[in-house]
Amino acid sequence: MNIDSLKRRAKANTLQVEHILEAAVEKTPGLAATLAILAEEYKWPNANKLPDGSLVVPFGRWCKVAVAYADGGFDSLMQLTKDDNETSFILALAKQIKTQESINFVLSAYKPFMVEPSKNIETSIIVASALNLMLSFKDAAPISSEQAQFIESFLLSLYPLADTEVARAVAILGLRGVGGKRALDFVKELPELSATWESSRQSTLRVLRKRVKNAL
Repeated sequence: MNIDSLKRRAKANTLQVEHILEAAVEKTPGLAATLAILAEEYKWPNANKLPDGSLVVPFGRWCKVAVAYADGGFDSLMQLTKDDNETSFILALAKQIKTQESINFVLSAYKPFMVEPSKNIETSIIVASALNLMLSFKDAAPISSEQAQFIESFLLSLYPLADTEVARAVAILGLRGVGGKRALDFVKELPELSATWESSRQSTLRVLRKRVKNAL
């Protein structure tokens, strides 16, 4: 995603968050200056709600995270993690970068919420969702066995704390990328979910059974 493309999309009002994140991941030269100009020109908000109550995309916040990564990588993103309000924005970017470095960043930055999910269940679920996307598909980020065990323990401890079926499904689905026999035994004993989410449990069971079988 080059600078000219960003400018054209902003002018045509077709710019999406994904375009900004793509430019950040690619560390597009001149991104910080360009986003600063666009944010000023189009009055991009930092909040997702205007004074009149209208909902909007907080492009200003997305720019802040994108510029931090483009200019300083994960070291700069780490500074933003001090503000819990930035969690969803930071992880939305991090999950686009499926590397060992990105996994190390997530596990370091959000370790307190993984060791003790009850500390902030909402944040823990956002972390679980990001890890699921980073680890449960063919282009999964590489991780060590120790990291896999740590994430597995986190997801198993998060599940009973989740207070909605969507959140419970997130915890279950995340096990596809890291779970072993312990996770398989856990998911097998779970009650069926509603018709909307039972496919998530079955999908996880298939992946875990195959992994455990291949490990024999």
